[in-house]
Amino acid sequence: MIHAFTDWRMNVAAIIMDDACNILLGARPERRPYLHFPQGGVKEGESMQEALFRELREEMGICSAHLLAEYPGLRYTYGKRNEKRAHWLGQQQCFYLLRMRGIAPVVSCDDSVEFSSAHWVPLTELTPERFAPSKRTVAQHALNHFFPNFPLLSSQGQILSRCTPERLYLFSPLAQALPASGTPLFGGGKKEALLHLASQPLLRPEKKRRLLVVLLSMEGCGMQKALRRVAATLDPLTTHIVPTMERYALYPAAALPLPGEISLLAAGPYSAALREPSAPAVAALLDLENSLLADGHSLLKIALHISPARQQKRLLKKGKPFSPHGHAAEQASLFSLLAASSASSPWFLIPADLSWYRDFLLHSLISRALSENFFSANRI
Repeated sequence: MIHAFTDWRMNVAAIIMDDACNILLGARPERRPYLHFPQGGVKEGESMQEALFRELREEMGICSAHLLAEYPGLRYTYGKRNEKRAHWLGQQQCFYLLRMRGIAPVVSCDDSVEFSSAHWVPLTELTPERFAPSKRTVAQHALNHFFPNFPLLSSQGQILSRCTPERLYLFSPLAQALPASGTPLFGGGKKEALLHLASQPLLRPEKKRRLLVVLLSMEGCGMQKALRRVAATLDPLTTHIVPTMERYALYPAAALPLPGEISLLAAGPYSAALREPSAPAVAALLDLENSLLADGHSLLKIALHISPARQQKRLLKKGKPFSPHGHAAEQASLFSLLAASSASSPWFLIPADLSWYRDFLLHSLISRALSENFFSANRI
């Protein structure tokens, strides 16, 4: 039987750790030796995070846990005896890492229909054999993502530095570097990303939030396609798309969002006119950005980067010339412009070699920028 990627049931799973890096697992009422992460399906009209915290209340009685990071796109198939096989091939999971204060805090499963008891297990003892055979690979994949090289990399700061888009792709003038290669924040591929994005509710800001998203792009990054795809995940009643600007200069008045709106401003592609920004122009731009921040705007600035090989492929497909020297010059001048940004309004530099991962990161950053503490927590 051939299954389309939509035959996968969307599911959330929680990896909850305490201050001693013990992990919370549940035991099922039936007599089986396996332990399980709290998890469950996403109901219609429910967001992924709403489903996560509902499952934690229902299965573990947990009403308070601090969400640290997420890792979507992982799949496993149902066993032959699973009754859900009549509807789905298996589950596509988004794993969430959460933290509870204290060491092995008390958790009650008295009202749970899923678990008979809860257990705090040291991270070093979480071998694949502790999980059901159908879930072992996915569980180990998620643990390896959040806790690589444990115990050498185990602090909350170290985890967040490689498991959240705002930390992994934050551009720092003090340590200019290419964006992280591969797809480190996603456990699947294009089909999993499409299903993940399709399962998200439309993003909309709070009534008083004014979010201005600025996109700057190297040539060949597909910024117009990215704009269209990301705009499809935003509430059309509160989203304003500004036509592409030929040069990254002062923000036009038409680009500024009203309270309760998101504005998308495409400043590019990164043409020759942008490659040598003058000092007065940069100073004027930073002054304007600071005035926007002081006026209550939230400013999310994202630059798209592309590798030489992928840029060559895309330019040649369009009949345009390519040279390694041109790519290097464009990248150097892009970094120069990003480095001129103020600490109160940093840039995020994300890869555009894979269009689906580019769109996933754009959605993730915009979604997280709508949270209350995103900008205060991500200063350079």
